[in-house]
Amino acid sequence: MPPPPTTYTVGGTVSGLSGTLVLQNNGANNLSVSQNGSFTFTAPVNNGSPYSVTVLSQPSNPAQNCVVTNGGGTSSVNITSVQVACTNLYTIGGTVSGLAGSGLVLLDNGSDSLPVTSNSFTFPTPLASGASYSVTISSQPSNPAQNCNVTNGTGTANANVTSVQVTCTTIVFYTIGGTVSGLASNTQVNLLDNGGDLLPITANGPFTFATSIASGNSYSVSVSSQPFNAKCVVTNGSGSATGNVTNVQVTCASKLKVLYSFGAAPDGNDPETNLVFDSSGNLYGVTLGGGASGAGVVYKLTPANGQWTEKVLYDFCKQANCADGGASHAALVLDAAGNLYGTSSQGGAYSFGVVFKLAPQPNGTWKYSVLYSFGNGTDGKNPFGGVIFDSAGNLYGTTSGGGTTTFCAGGCGIAYELSPGSGGQWTETVLYNFCSQSACADGNSPLGSLVLDTAGNLYGATQNGGSPTTPSSEGTVFQLTPPAASGQWTMTTLHSFPNNGGTDGYSPTGGLALTYIGASVVLYGTTT
Repeated sequence: MPPPPTTYTVGGTVSGLSGTLVLQNNGANNLSVSQNGSFTFTAPVNNGSPYSVTVLSQPSNPAQNCVVTNGGGTSSVNITSVQVACTNLYTIGGTVSGLAGSGLVLLDNGSDSLPVTSNSFTFPTPLASGASYSVTISSQPSNPAQNCNVTNGTGTANANVTSVQVTCTTIVFYTIGGTVSGLASNTQVNLLDNGGDLLPITANGPFTFATSIASGNSYSVSVSSQPFNAKCVVTNGSGSATGNVTNVQVTCASKLKVLYSFGAAPDGNDPETNLVFDSSGNLYGVTLGGGASGAGVVYKLTPANGQWTEKVLYDFCKQANCADGGASHAALVLDAAGNLYGTSSQGGAYSFGVVFKLAPQPNGTWKYSVLYSFGNGTDGKNPFGGVIFDSAGNLYGTTSGGGTTTFCAGGCGIAYELSPGSGGQWTETVLYNFCSQSACADGNSPLGSLVLDTAGNLYGATQNGGSPTTPSSEGTVFQLTPPAASGQWTMTTLHSFPNNGGTDGYSPTGGLALTYIGASVVLYGTTT
């Protein structure tokens, strides 16, 4: 028989052991060790065979963690170099107070998650002696919402830790609100709290945001979008919520500022047209009615310290038989010397309106003069539009009636020029009689002021008439082109408005606005 193989024992030394430790060699030959010192497995291993010492079960009572070093190799002699070092394990825990909600989760060292439902806790994973611990909140309780804070949450584990304290308090929520004032009917202001929680408001009175704020947290109320033609300002809009907030004030005011309110005679009333500024910031205008004679006034509004003061510059119909004119519908124009020019639709020498001038005097008064009275013979009548200047100082305008054509009762209106002469005299020239074309294709009854381009062409609109090829025409936009030398002005109908229920307007009564796109004239206007 062959000789038996040579065998060797496997063992080593245990240190730091306080309980009972079970070791294995090569996954078997369990060896219970309960004291420090040397140990030897009962089963030897053959010469040249591997050995591998591992911990099968760690000590308990007290809990320890034992670590094997030099635990593996190939046997060629009796093995005595395996070392097993044991250290104590300590649990980390403490107490919870005030817990009323559910969902509280703690962490130790950023892991080792522990849901907590009672007033005491211990993490499932103990720490080796001397290891650091750090207890934090992973998830706060809800239903009711609570805020939990950790004290004594960090340290070094040199014994079982039971001193970690978790204190929970129920979070109190407060509403944020206040009062809106000055908001006009049929308008809306949108409010935000802390940049969100949008709250549309359409009426004055109290308001409350939908989302409450936790006690001690900040709130900040702001305006997200303003109402039409108004501005709302927030006061008492920010702070910390320590109770229900009801003192936020949102005050709205119209952007429209009344500069002046017209009153009873001798003040004017019923202003129907635009204002004009002078270089000092004063405003000038006319009223259709009121004044000492009830035929309207020319007035000036002067600003000072945020207030505007009215001064009546002239009362129409002061002269016998209203020879100075009355009932002005048209905006004034200023010349470079500060003189005002305008028209009245009634009065004058022939009772069909005038063109007038108001000149400022050194003593602060204004001198009124009639430049021209309409209605003599086939002249135009009843100007509703104002006048405009050209670069030579001539005035241009229209009348709503009069002229040579008889298609309209009282005439169909004219376009005219007033040229200044010596001695303060002005000469009228009729540039065009409206309704001169068949079926009034060129329009009739112009009511607005003219506009002038850089080439000297005039543009305007008529309330009625228009191309017969456009069904039910009611109004035109026209161009009057001056002659190259002496001669007649040329009428061109640029557009006829159809009153046929379509999307185009009809019956324009105002003037036009002129601008340029490149070298091309562009006109803007409105219809009634």
